[in-house]
Amino acid sequence: MPLSKPFAKIWSLFSVGLSFSIKSGKQALFWHHDWGLGILRYSFPQLFSFDVHDLLSVHAFLSLAWTRQHELFMPSMFSTALPSTQLPSLLLLLSANSLLLPDLGSSFPDTPIWKFHHPHFTPNSFYSFFKTNPAHCSDLRLIWKLKAPPRMIVFAWQMLQRRIPTQDVLQKRGWHLANRCPLCTSALETVLHISQDCPFFISVCQQVYQLSNITNPARASTASLLQSLVPDRKQRELLLITCFTVWRERCSRIFSSASRNASAIAEDSIFEWGVLNAHSLNNF
Repeated sequence: MPLSKPFAKIWSLFSVGLSFSIKSGKQALFWHHDWGLGILRYSFPQLFSFDVHDLLSVHAFLSLAWTRQHELFMPSMFSTALPSTQLPSLLLLLSANSLLLPDLGSSFPDTPIWKFHHPHFTPNSFYSFFKTNPAHCSDLRLIWKLKAPPRMIVFAWQMLQRRIPTQDVLQKRGWHLANRCPLCTSALETVLHISQDCPFFISVCQQVYQLSNITNPARASTASLLQSLVPDRKQRELLLITCFTVWRERCSRIFSSASRNASAIAEDSIFEWGVLNAHSLNNF
């Protein structure tokens, strides 16, 4: 039985330092917890985005996905056609680590293990880890503290919650349509793709940082950068504006059949960022 979303959100911050010794597989979340194979939603982000039951425990996921003989993978929990490379890779990983898979008939609970400083969790070990590794400490509330137009803040919040209407999200809602990124036309459109992996998005970001003379942050996910305190506020505001202008271009291509190149989108991002900074100075 899948765990509730409120429970999963409370534990999302702890999952970085938490691992599980698997017994029945009923306590550890398949995608969100490290149960011997690392945190799979980071290893297979595109595949994770297609899972309509993303809060299943290891036991529940494998009960749906495998036959009793653990021979045949059944992608019935996924919403649509899957990325061609990631599903076989996940299957190979699970098959190669069959000793880590739970005994689905076991009644013994999984054992949580705190990975940092001490095998048992203490408030002090939690605080010490995130004090020395702030990049792991993400908080959606930081989005609302950025100085940007409300429409951009709301867009960023929806994007980080995977609620913007990308084509994979629409397919999960029952829409029957061909999934293809309108910006690069070479990959499936997911939130992760359009805000991080799309070649068009990457090209826009590179030009934005060149035009703004702001250091391009180390390669990391857009979500972690927007929710982290590591980049300074101006970097996060610039990234937020860039995500919004790329999304606006994506919508223009779909609904108006009008397209512009990455340079034009980068210039739009810089212009809106400049207007934002000028407005902030005037208020000061």
